[in-house]
This record gives sequence, structure tokens and C-alpha cells, in this order.
Amino acid sequence: MKKMKKILSVCCLLMGISAVSHAQKMFVPEDRAKQLQTLLKLSDPQTIKITGYYKTLIVQMDSVISVGGDSNALNPFMSATKGRIEAVLTPGQKKGYENFLQQQEIMNKKLQEDNSQNKEN
Repeated sequence: MKKMKKILSVCCLLMGISAVSHAQKMFVPEDRAKQLQTLLKLSDPQTIKITGYYKTLIVQMDSVISVGGDSNALNPFMSATKGRIEAVLTPGQKKGYENFLQQQEIMNKKLQEDNSQNKEN
């Protein structure tokens, strides 16, 4: 029985590590900031700040995921990051950022739909 508990514990640990690793692969702060720099014509100081905000978000996401939190638990961190980013943008850049976020939301919904269809098959 003890051996089964150890095996189960190791499996849970590996699943947790895998989830954190997967989240990090999907979201690389430097890449996302560079993407915004190109899209919104950010200055270098803006890009550096936004990279830092995204790095902080990754740490927060890892903390939530490591304790088994779901995506709803990430919402406050994501909202705060959005607010920090908007604070360093010009009014014109904010409009572009909102469009970017809308596109991201559409892509995320499509991925969720695809994932749910794959689970059904």
C-alpha cells in the first residue's frame, strides 16, 4: 500500500511539473513583449517594462498552477497585468492592444473548442 502511495505521489508530481512546463512553453514573456513591440510600435523602455510585467505574471501563474488552481484563479493576475501594460501605452497603442487582446480571446476560445472536441473523440 505504501508503494502505491509513493507511485501515486510521483505521478501527481510529474503531472504538476508537466502542467507548469506546458504553461511556460505557451507563454514566453520576451516573445509576447516583442510581439507587442512590433504590433504597437512600442519604444524600448515600454518593451522592457512590459517584459517585466509578463515575467511577474508567469511567476504568479506558476504559483496558482502548482497548488492546483484553475483558470479562474488566474483572472485577477491577468487583469492586473493588463492594467499595468495599458498604463505605459499611448492612447493609440491602447486601441491596438485591445484589438490584440480580442484576437487572443478568439484564438483561446477556438483552442478550447478544439480541445473539447478532441477529448470527445
